[in-house]
Amino acid sequence: MKRIKILFFSNAPITMDYVSGTGNWVVSLLERLERFTSLQLFVAFHDNKCEELVTMSYNELTLFRIPTNTRKGKIGRLLDNWTNVDRYDNSESYYKNIIAEIEPDIIQIFGLESPFIRILHWETERIVIHIQGLLAAISFKYYPRFTGFELIANMPLIKLLKGNCVLKDLSNTKKHLVMEREIYSKIQHVLGRTDWDRRCLQAMAPQAIYHHCQEIMRSQFYTAQWEPKTSIKKIIYTTIRDAAVKNVDMIFETSRILDLYNSDFRYEWRIAGVSHNDITPRIMRKRGLLTPNIKLLGIIDAEQIINEMLNAGLFVYPSAIENSSNAVQEAKLLGIPILCTYAGGMSSIITHNVTGILISEGDPYSMAGAILEMFHDYQHSAELGRNARISALKENDPNIVIKQLLEAYSNILKQDIIE
Repeated sequence: MKRIKILFFSNAPITMDYVSGTGNWVVSLLERLERFTSLQLFVAFHDNKCEELVTMSYNELTLFRIPTNTRKGKIGRLLDNWTNVDRYDNSESYYKNIIAEIEPDIIQIFGLESPFIRILHWETERIVIHIQGLLAAISFKYYPRFTGFELIANMPLIKLLKGNCVLKDLSNTKKHLVMEREIYSKIQHVLGRTDWDRRCLQAMAPQAIYHHCQEIMRSQFYTAQWEPKTSIKKIIYTTIRDAAVKNVDMIFETSRILDLYNSDFRYEWRIAGVSHNDITPRIMRKRGLLTPNIKLLGIIDAEQIINEMLNAGLFVYPSAIENSSNAVQEAKLLGIPILCTYAGGMSSIITHNVTGILISEGDPYSMAGAILEMFHDYQHSAELGRNARISALKENDPNIVIKQLLEAYSNILKQDIIE
């Protein structure tokens, strides 16, 4: 029987030494797919360290490391940053050559925000887009609470000198949106998993066939299990990045409200993924919102994330917009009580007062009150955590996710490929 060739275009490098911080869940997916002898897997991604296309094998995968459009040397990279060079200009020839060499049956692109969507200008029949974020919707939430002056004034000097200004990110997002709009009508298949991404795609690409497919989390999160905490000092934990739409400032504002009006509430808020010198902590310090109760942990690995959650009493996620946050799904798997915002697809991940508590986005007073409520009725919060774990073990069951994905492939190819 002919093996089905699947070519993945990934936004991130696919090597095991890349898995750190909140990690790369795509690796977990590939590890599962490798077990199917009927599939032949190929992964292509951009690599700044390459000056030409590099092909290599990694386990059962064939990897294509694609160079970016960057000049050599430190001065060259500096000029690229200052002139805002398109790092993926002229990359289509690499994409075409890889596709021509493999002749894949399915091409799966991770994210509409990916440079690989340029393929859709000349190839549509065998492509499925795995929806991650949706920039068209996310752009409405881009740094809504900081002024341009604050963003620039609180950029580390070394980054400014290198031309890595956050306002450039917004400019690049707008440029990418122009390209996205050109290809919406060409999308034929998408993989999604929330009401939000389904509705957005219905609005932007009504001709596309929507395939429901969950995601596989990293294996460590399936086996660890949270237990309720009884300590007087309450530990709140968050895994998040200091990105444009993550509302990290909400943590500082909520903490200040807790400090001002609830002095008898003893707590520590531990935040992984955010460092002391990131933009939001810098701005919050200048706004006088610094509190000793917040501990910034920086980038930590999966084992450290699990340890932090097992020692915490509550997981809080304040993001302004999400599709299906991996950080929240990891928290669900552990069974820790969860408080997060009604943002994007989060209501498809958390069912209010069943698997967690949902509050309005951008409302620190509501968040502070919800934190107090969840610790006050901790027995109920622990029950929500148990419900969340049961739900996540089913939703993110690797066997179910792989079945969903293979069914989508079968529908695209109009043939049964499930072993």
